[in-house]
Amino acid sequence: MAPSGKGPGGGRFRDAWIGQVVQALGLGGVPTFHPRVQVTPEEIQKLRRAGRTYWEGGWGAGRSARFNKYDAQRRRFVARHGEGAEALEQRVFHEESVEYEFGQYAQRHGIEDPEAFKRELADRLRRLWADKKVAIRIDKRSLELILADRRYRTIHEENEQDIRGFGLISGKERGFYEEFLWGYDEDSDPEIRPVYGYLVGAGNDEAVEKYGDIQLVLKDSVRPRTTAMYGDSLDHMSYGMPSAVDNPGWQSWTFGTGTDDQDELFELDRTHLTGDIYVEAQIHGGVQLRDIERIVFPYEPPTATQRLLRAKRIPWSVE
Repeated sequence: MAPSGKGPGGGRFRDAWIGQVVQALGLGGVPTFHPRVQVTPEEIQKLRRAGRTYWEGGWGAGRSARFNKYDAQRRRFVARHGEGAEALEQRVFHEESVEYEFGQYAQRHGIEDPEAFKRELADRLRRLWADKKVAIRIDKRSLELILADRRYRTIHEENEQDIRGFGLISGKERGFYEEFLWGYDEDSDPEIRPVYGYLVGAGNDEAVEKYGDIQLVLKDSVRPRTTAMYGDSLDHMSYGMPSAVDNPGWQSWTFGTGTDDQDELFELDRTHLTGDIYVEAQIHGGVQLRDIERIVFPYEPPTATQRLLRAKRIPWSVE
């Protein structure tokens, strides 16, 4: 399928549209952010230095003044380059925040070769996530809609209030983050925008129970178009960034979140996570009935639901 304006890929500086393998980047079928505006490397470095100065100042005295200084430079950058520049600026600012959190950990623990440690973290993520299933939590009403529509509606679609699940804030709010994280824009087809789920057993799964008591376990065929990170991509956006679940980057380790000892940030084996730190997954390109491997209920579903699942050849169990 040729790139179009319906998904990431419609512009000159975009990657191929979702569903088309981005082999040149080694990212599988997941979208990745590329700027929609042309800027010089010098401008990016200047913006990056300003962001780094802000984050390196920490959270104490002078933070407000530092942000005002950065904000003035950010506004000039956006005014100079117009539409698309704000997403690029936020991307750079976000990257510097994640680098800062990593740097704090590396300094605290005497990491002598930070770049080698980043590669080690990416390798650990690859091993930790290799056998984890991608799943979505929903409630009874959402299941009825999915079975009727034969797919999962994203938050950007009509009647979004009828769907409970990941992404409970409005589509407009999500949309801006999806632009600088993955390259979606306001013209992206809402049906192929991310569906928010989690990796089963990779984090504290109790944290996802608030989204529904029914679990949709997806087939492994969705993995090539799935990204993930420890923590919530909104709540913990200053600490980490999503990356391809089959080819994760160190940024998805999400420094600064969720352990018994907050001074140590976390156990490196990620087995002592607490609080709301699950592994959020973002499935790009939509979720159809054919993507569901099985459905796990906490109770015996109604006879009518059992009959419908049998007709649609969807396995289910009670656990």
